[in-house]
Amino acid sequence: DMLSAYYNATINSALVLGASQNWAIAPNRMLTVSGPMSGAGNMTLWQGTVILTGTNSCTGTTTISNGTLEENGSISTPIAVTGGTLTGTGVLTGPVSVSTAGTISPGPGVAELFVSNTLALQPGGSASMDVNALTGASDEIAGIKHLTYGGALVLNNQAGSFSTNTFKLFDASAYAGALSSISPAIPGTGLEWNISTQIGRASCRERV
Repeated sequence: DMLSAYYNATINSALVLGASQNWAIAPNRMLTVSGPMSGAGNMTLWQGTVILTGTNSCTGTTTISNGTLEENGSISTPIAVTGGTLTGTGVLTGPVSVSTAGTISPGPGVAELFVSNTLALQPGGSASMDVNALTGASDEIAGIKHLTYGGALVLNNQAGSFSTNTFKLFDASAYAGALSSISPAIPGTGLEWNISTQIGRASCRERV
């Protein structure tokens, strides 16, 4: 419980999640956990930002109901994003689901996040991806065994204007479902999106 914290905090020692617990961090504060986490207890992030940098072998479910979980190491627990944001540049080896009001977004910055399991982008959830129309760079969620589309795709352009850009956003062994929407709905004057959901690409083409 860091709801009354005045400063950021870091835990360098190993943690064992022996029972289900709720984590809450004060607004504009961060808790960094660099030591390994293990145990079968469920963990729910209620508020604030938690950054994980260690090798985590937890077996309980991690739920992000609010706030931000930034995974820059590795974690094996199933992750349910139900109202906050899952971000980072690490490796997620458990199944990941993103549901109503939840967001998955590699980062910070243009980055690659690995999900070496299933990823379900459910109705009401969203994938927020940074792209750069000037350089062609983009976020990517890679290593996915099976990707199920169902939520929204949000593209955040960092520089330049869309023309005939193509962005590789998802890399999966198998794909299913369909996106509910894409934002911005129109990339530019005379342009439209061509979403190749079976190869994880979004490209601009002239509107016909």
